[in-house]
Amino acid sequence: MHTSPGLPRAGRTRLELLQDQLEGMRAWHAELRVQLAQDTDTLAATREARMDARRRLDALKRAQQALLKRADDTVRMTQDVLTGRSTEALLVHRNPWMRDKLEAGLRESGLAVVVQCDDGADGLGTAIAQQPDLLLVEDRLPSLTGLELVRSARVFLPHTTIAAQVEDERSVADLLDAGASAVFTRRVPPAVLAEQVAAYLGSRPEQPLLLL
Repeated sequence: MHTSPGLPRAGRTRLELLQDQLEGMRAWHAELRVQLAQDTDTLAATREARMDARRRLDALKRAQQALLKRADDTVRMTQDVLTGRSTEALLVHRNPWMRDKLEAGLRESGLAVVVQCDDGADGLGTAIAQQPDLLLVEDRLPSLTGLELVRSARVFLPHTTIAAQVEDERSVADLLDAGASAVFTRRVPPAVLAEQVAAYLGSRPEQPLLLL
């Protein structure tokens, strides 16, 4: 039975959030240096290995650009560092209609949707810099897949609840193992998805939320 590995710390202040953001960016840059060195060595290997390494390098560079851009925005928001704050969400989905519907539903449930992204690498870099309470992704994303994004986010966003929308139910177990706390199929309407995720986020249960 899967447990829920990614529940956020209740009531993080802006100061605690800032600490998470700085630690996430520090850890990401350390991992980035290791991965770049490994993939640079791989470029001398077989053609297939070179293509895979170049894909990872391109995704890493895009994630890094998104991280740096969001970090600049985050620094400008630290004037309320000692105050409480709203629960924040980040959406990573290719479909703008779905993103807007999810944002509307989450806002109705009291969450502040701070960013929308349509690319996995952009979503990862932005999430590391932002450290949202909720990261909601789909499985089929460009640059980084939903599974790759969830796996990396679980490492660099320790206090973020991760929810994933899937097309194929056979990928549910992989996403849970990667660190997702909630998994939904595309049959679930966005309003229901947003309502259920918001309720789950507030209840802090020990088991994952599955709507298949």
